[in-house]
Amino acid sequence: MKPVPTGVGTVAIRDSSSKKNFNPFLNKKLDIYVCGITPYDAAHVGHLFTYLIFDTLIRTSLDLGFPVTYVQNITDIDDPLFERARDTGETWQTIAETQIEKYQQAMIYLRLLPPNHFYSVTESMIEIKEAAQKLESSSYAIEDAQYFQSNAEKLGAFTNMSQAELIELVRQRGGDPDTLGKFSPLDPKIWLKSAQDEPAWESVFGQGRPGWHIECVAIANNYFPDTFDVQGGGNDLIFPHHAMCEQMNQVLFNRPLARGFMHVELVGYQGEKMSKSLGNLVFIEDLLDRKYSANVIRLGLLAQDWREYWEFDYQIMDFAGARLNKWTQAVNDSYFPSVKVLRTIFNEHLYNDLNISMTLAAVDAQIDQKNIELEQESSINLISNLFGIDLSFEV
Repeated sequence: MKPVPTGVGTVAIRDSSSKKNFNPFLNKKLDIYVCGITPYDAAHVGHLFTYLIFDTLIRTSLDLGFPVTYVQNITDIDDPLFERARDTGETWQTIAETQIEKYQQAMIYLRLLPPNHFYSVTESMIEIKEAAQKLESSSYAIEDAQYFQSNAEKLGAFTNMSQAELIELVRQRGGDPDTLGKFSPLDPKIWLKSAQDEPAWESVFGQGRPGWHIECVAIANNYFPDTFDVQGGGNDLIFPHHAMCEQMNQVLFNRPLARGFMHVELVGYQGEKMSKSLGNLVFIEDLLDRKYSANVIRLGLLAQDWREYWEFDYQIMDFAGARLNKWTQAVNDSYFPSVKVLRTIFNEHLYNDLNISMTLAAVDAQIDQKNIELEQESSINLISNLFGIDLSFEV
């Protein structure tokens, strides 16, 4: 077993004493829960970038010899899905099934390691109803909705934001801070009455459906009966989703949900963050339609710094194609870096806050030196295992 590297991964602020990077491999394993898609539309480049970064974290753990338990959910009970069904005239079930199938096929093509447990909300309703019921004493009713009584001070500490900033984020991200009678504008729904065209389940709060945050808390605890290592997702999940998941879990089990919260920055396009409302989404299907190989797509996206906001441009794929040609030419000419050299690069960059983009640049620099390496099969396998780049296929 290889030594445990230091500094991999970044923890978001969970409380006032937790403002540092953390090492997800300290326990010589990786238990990770990554929030999955809401299948109301095709997955876009921002989604793919997030899942590629966590794919690399998982591959790094496996390369180090540390076992991984990877859980990912599908949020197939949520407002955007039901709104899409109303807009299109399709059933929400048909939309969800179609988009989940597309997502899974794209992940297979792009060589993302599959989760050990991949479950939708509709498959997890027993656990979700039980968790929601246990929050009854920490909740209150307003008309047809049951609200979780959150702690605004702790939410501010988790996010390092003011209450005014948090209220505005809730408003932007589907919450209802202006509802009269709420104990706090930040309080989220844990259960609500279903509309006539929405699914409904019986619960202690009446017939209806769950709110967003309790879904992930219940699914995560079904597979991780104790605090797990990493809860992950895009940067937009810090609040309200991950902050509320953490608070609900503390109330339910008197322990943190996760040791660390790793968030991948958002992706922009044409001068704005990718969003459906702006109509500036680049879908995974758009990349596949342009016949970009899995190697090119992975190299193009992994070259971006996951801790910084960046904008997608199709030139990124062109640069990735050039890099791939450079690497495969190096393999053909026997000067692709040796395993020893690659390990040195990984120790300096990959194991330092999972700095993937710098790792790839350092491989480029070694190739430029054109040092002859007669035995390259192990190097090719290492690149495949860590980054999902199949150089043997391209040679």
